[in-house]
Amino acid sequence: MKSKSPRLPAIDPLLARAAELFGQGDHAAAEAICRSALALDPRSSVALHLLGVIALARPDAALALEHFEAALKASPRDVFVLIDHARALQLSGQPARALQSLAKAEGAARNAPTALLAVAAQYERLGELARAQALYQRVVKAVPAAVEAWIGLGNIQARAQRFADAEASYNRAQRLQPGHPDLLGNLGNLALAQGDRARAESLYRRAIETDPRNALAHYNLAQLLFDSDRAEEAYACFATAVALQPDFVEPALKLAALTADLGRLREAAEMYARIEQSHPTCTEARYHHGIALLALDRLDQARAHFQRFAADMPAVELAHAGLGNALIRLGQMTQAEQAFRAALACAPESFDALLDLCDALFIQGRDAEATALIEQASGHDRVRLCRGVAEVHYARGRASAALPYYEALAARDPADAEVRARRGEILLLRAEPSPAAWAGMSEWARRARTAPDAVPPAPLPELAEVLGADDPSLLVKTEQGIGDELFFLRFARLAAERGVRVLFQASDKLARVLEPRTLDFAQVLAPGDALPPVTASLRITDLPQMLRHPEGAAPFPATIALAPDAARRAHVQERLAALGPAPYIGVTWRAGAAETRLDWLARDIRAFSKRIPPRQLGAALRDIAGTVLILQRLPAAQDMAELQAGLGRAAFDLSAENEDLEAMLALLASLDDYIGVSNTNMHLMAALGGKARVLVPSPAEWRWMESGEESPWFPGFRVYRQSPLGDWSAALAALRNDLAGCKLIADAQAHRGAPMTEDAAATKASAPAEAPASAAIAATGGPLISAEYLRMQEGLHRDPNYGVASVEFAPMVAQFIRAQGISEMLDYGAGKGRLGQALRSLVQTPLRIHHYEPALPQWSAKPAPCELVACIDVLEHIEPELLDNVLDDLQRVLRRYGMFTIATGPAGKLLADGRNAHLIQQPASWWLPRLMARFELVHFDRVPRGFLVVVERKARG
Repeated sequence: MKSKSPRLPAIDPLLARAAELFGQGDHAAAEAICRSALALDPRSSVALHLLGVIALARPDAALALEHFEAALKASPRDVFVLIDHARALQLSGQPARALQSLAKAEGAARNAPTALLAVAAQYERLGELARAQALYQRVVKAVPAAVEAWIGLGNIQARAQRFADAEASYNRAQRLQPGHPDLLGNLGNLALAQGDRARAESLYRRAIETDPRNALAHYNLAQLLFDSDRAEEAYACFATAVALQPDFVEPALKLAALTADLGRLREAAEMYARIEQSHPTCTEARYHHGIALLALDRLDQARAHFQRFAADMPAVELAHAGLGNALIRLGQMTQAEQAFRAALACAPESFDALLDLCDALFIQGRDAEATALIEQASGHDRVRLCRGVAEVHYARGRASAALPYYEALAARDPADAEVRARRGEILLLRAEPSPAAWAGMSEWARRARTAPDAVPPAPLPELAEVLGADDPSLLVKTEQGIGDELFFLRFARLAAERGVRVLFQASDKLARVLEPRTLDFAQVLAPGDALPPVTASLRITDLPQMLRHPEGAAPFPATIALAPDAARRAHVQERLAALGPAPYIGVTWRAGAAETRLDWLARDIRAFSKRIPPRQLGAALRDIAGTVLILQRLPAAQDMAELQAGLGRAAFDLSAENEDLEAMLALLASLDDYIGVSNTNMHLMAALGGKARVLVPSPAEWRWMESGEESPWFPGFRVYRQSPLGDWSAALAALRNDLAGCKLIADAQAHRGAPMTEDAAATKASAPAEAPASAAIAATGGPLISAEYLRMQEGLHRDPNYGVASVEFAPMVAQFIRAQGISEMLDYGAGKGRLGQALRSLVQTPLRIHHYEPALPQWSAKPAPCELVACIDVLEHIEPELLDNVLDDLQRVLRRYGMFTIATGPAGKLLADGRNAHLIQQPASWWLPRLMARFELVHFDRVPRGFLVVVERKARG
């Protein structure tokens, strides 16, 4: 939380200035003044107290205690020194002494309301709620208008779930002080505790409207949004809280974790490093910083990091556990075992520490020792231990070793769906299709969609009952992602072959692909279509369990067949020819839209990640002939740079095609080879009858088998497997050999120019050709638009319907202008100036409007700074390699406020070279860090097709 000056008695001007500087966050200057004061008076309790508070802010509890105890020798009954002394004792792990010090503070406070309030608040922080409540009640009895006491009383009543009493206390405080900054937030917390999310959100937003710089209100709203699966909105609120109050550690930690969840592990690692630097005792930041390094395959850095962590905090289990996982990844098994033994010594009852050590022993082939350790373990539930050991085996690619444990668990509790699911997965991994294995597929999906506290799913319909109906029909509903829809459609066909009329309710994206192609075994329904009467309905992933692998059925049913649209394929082939020579190789390094969540990575032995480091993949393809195409969905810019650095030349970003399955089908059908992890495109490629090379992480997903070079579910797809310890080197060596054998690797210099340097790869955009000389230059000297793209824009602006999207935002801009009293604005990227025309009719006060538009000669001059800069639906059109230059120029011209809207998906228009008119298609979470590096974020909101931000000029320093 934000640093606050300690409450001090009358002090001389020197120490008054020190307290003021501390309150402003200048701790070094405050400390220097305190030490100067102590040189004059070594017993100055005020100087010693402030030095202790400064030490707590670092935090250095031991040094703080030293200063507080020295201050108490001079002033043994100073209430506020005693309170801070109690805080330092609590942080030092001495709760009993902390309560003793606080009891002294209570006695010294006598009946002084302000002092009693401070003591009550500290009791509340220590969890002594009854004592805190008694003091708050004393204060409100003596001073009924004591707002802070009513709020404190409401907080305690809320924690005790006495919601009506809490609301009454908050309302009493609100009547006494209607504009109190904390009350709306507290009422929001109360609504949330009672399950009223809508009211809580409304109250949090009102708190922010009342005080836009209230970091706690932004944090509360962020938490609610995150828990409501509104991750991008949550990201903006966490980021705002951190920007407003950089030392507020809770939102900083959440922001770092969410950054990792959104696929930006490098940024997350840097965030954790900054938190660690300012809060060196924050074990969560230190641990997750190391885990992020592991996830980034910076193994030596991770080992060094955890070694420092363990040296600084030898009693912290996570420090040794993290070190053990880093050492395992480095193949240093003996040292890893020692680290895990140290972790177990720190926390003998830790379930995770025990499993970590067993895993290290299993890896070394010391199964008997590991088994003995498990048998001798006390304090752990035996069923939980059995389950944990099974999971350790499974996660290390030892599925066969895990099977006996799951068999035992299934025999003990046949109703355990998680055990049935894992047992079925293992049977599938071993290529043993059976009713149990097919049921495992459905259990796998059902477990993924069912929260632990959810209502149990309805029983599945029996196939015999469906077939016995007058109209044996089945409504099959979509589930999971598009890849799973495609995969499980093979079972819908199997149901049709058994005599069932199948109606498939597809996702919107897949329905658009399937509707033009009549499936010979099912009627396709799009979302929103009327549902005809049917005998029964179920999720598509429940089909295998209902069908139960019927006698005589194919053990591995084939995928459905799709074909690309001929006209779109011809267009794609023309586009590819413009990019470079054949062969055309598609690459994907990650499944899904984001990295594996960091909390899933927190225990390495139980990690499951469909990802290969882009640099390693690029290096394996360094000598490949032809043109490399990035097909990754929502690729992070740094990942693309890493791929190109490993590749040694440019790869072309065609990731936007993932948003249009018809376009992706045409593209995949035009490739000469496709290399990547299992994702939707692999399922599309199989449906096209094509082939691919699949990089399978360990542990393998059941569709790719426990071992072997091919999966029977995907015949002809060559599989390359990561080692159980996370090493890709053997898999990538096999990939290179296979590529050389099929002549895809040839004389690289015959197909490409000089290798690109790592720095160049990190900045080069994925564009069809090198950008020509710029036609517009920023004040810093960097180009804002290339000459080629400028000519293209000049042509587009001849179309009277191009560049008119800003008009729909004119009322919003006008409202902001009126609210802030703006008299001058710049329309940056003005197009035809339609925004300015609309504003002249909406804003009645005098308003000077300036325009900047490089594609129109009359507005192409470098603009001067302005009070308000509107940049409406412009930034997504910027050439990616020049985006930083444009953002820097926006920072230059923004004198007070900026109002930017940014579209996050594809445009409805294509450029002359075949690219989508939105050259950058990234979510808000990708844009916000780039904006916040240059501006102060004031407001974030969703708008159709994208988002809006209001920003302020960033304060210097």
